[in-house]
Amino acid sequence: MNADRTCPIPPRTAWFVPVLMAAVALVVAPGARGGPFPAADPDGPVLRVQVVYPGDRAPASIEARRLASGMGEPFVSSADAALMFRAARFWDPDRLQLTMRAGGRSAVVTVNSRHVQRAGGNLLLALAPVHVDGDVWLPLEFLTAVLAPAAGDDVDWDPVLQTLTVGGRRADLLTLTLASSTDATTLTLGCAKALAWRLERTAPDTLALTLDDASAAPALLGAVAAEGLVAGGLLAQQPGGVRIAVALAASAGGWNVETADDGREIRLALQAREGGAPEEPAPAIVAPGAAAAAPSRDVRVVVVDPGHGGSDRGAVGDSGTPEKDLMLELAQDVRQQLRRLDFDVVLTRDDDRDLEPEQRAETANRSDGDVFISLHADSWFGAEASGVTTFAAAADDAPLPDLADGFTPWHLAQRRHAVASGELAALVQPRLVAASGAPDRGIVRLDARILQGVDMPAVMIEVGFLTDPAEENRLLDGGRRRELAGAIAAAVAAFRGDEGRDAARPSSQREEPW
Repeated sequence: MNADRTCPIPPRTAWFVPVLMAAVALVVAPGARGGPFPAADPDGPVLRVQVVYPGDRAPASIEARRLASGMGEPFVSSADAALMFRAARFWDPDRLQLTMRAGGRSAVVTVNSRHVQRAGGNLLLALAPVHVDGDVWLPLEFLTAVLAPAAGDDVDWDPVLQTLTVGGRRADLLTLTLASSTDATTLTLGCAKALAWRLERTAPDTLALTLDDASAAPALLGAVAAEGLVAGGLLAQQPGGVRIAVALAASAGGWNVETADDGREIRLALQAREGGAPEEPAPAIVAPGAAAAAPSRDVRVVVVDPGHGGSDRGAVGDSGTPEKDLMLELAQDVRQQLRRLDFDVVLTRDDDRDLEPEQRAETANRSDGDVFISLHADSWFGAEASGVTTFAAAADDAPLPDLADGFTPWHLAQRRHAVASGELAALVQPRLVAASGAPDRGIVRLDARILQGVDMPAVMIEVGFLTDPAEENRLLDGGRRRELAGAIAAAVAAFRGDEGRDAARPSSQREEPW
């Protein structure tokens, strides 16, 4: 086969090409009479839609629009859709792609494209999402066919009353609440029935509470907020149950678990430490018949990946400094802090050059890395978005295939580390939020390409928005950037199991602890 794609069309067939192209244009041209793809109408009529939820959740009134010429289907902004289904949003301005994650599942749409990428099979929408007034507007079909099933919800649209009813399905774990007093914090789980549970201490400052053979309400999945003696955490649906990783504050001491309401309420009670001395590691608290605690981790080699590089500049803020340069500087700061904690550090790039995600993963795997951290800065349509987000691979309920020959397919490499990656994310996120003072955008379980082939616990961190001038200035300031680096290093040390996990403190850092 001739590999030269620039070769001229043979004279005898040249007449056919323009005729064929004209015919195709008549069939598929957006907005063409009788064509399947209506043109977008940014000035389409505005609808006032009432969103109704079951239970105690208050109804909401949102703005919808008819953005497809000649079509009655309403479009909803991604911001309102995220609130309806408690979904996370991730915007890629270079590709004009929006990733939405609800109920532990992700879907990717591209502006002006009807194609939806999702696990378990892609989908072709009747109408394409459009970009209007600084947001991506999604056709109702995306909500009913993609977001609602991912979140475990039922959706009903009444075009006469212009009412959208979002109804949840029953789960085993229904609520999670945190309450604090002067020297104690209690995490309370409300369950639909009595559940078997086990508590493990997976690191000196991390507890993992597992509910066996249980399912969580989709709205609970994701980050656990910091409160009192809880520094943060992550609630994830795992094969075989629900796992809640809880990062402990430095002042946390002892703990115990008790149940109430015939086992339908599980309470993890934390007590403040007296005297300031760290306690010796406690054995796991295990319900009858449960498994023993997990061992400490052997973490020696940390692979730090500065995002973008070379021709891929990444996001650019008002200063004009591209994301690729800021992330390289941050990666070098992280390397310095990790070396102070006796880690070996490998950078996927130490200069300005192009690297594909597969090359970054290969560097990490060939380095026999124990942890992989990819550094990025976020962006949005305007300056109003801000905050820190940590991404970890989504946990997949499907069993791994029998790999008797020892070979791990590329697309499964990260999947077997999903639990550990989530726990690493639960250590990184609260420390970065505390170090930066930025809003906590939570932990997102996302099958990101940058993580897919990495055969070790891995996270991708969006350390702030370059489109927010305050957060851009934080990354431009060397001293404040080193504070972020210290927070990341402290999280890796805690993941390893260091008692002195807060030792990564640059000399220019403020005196308050992480």
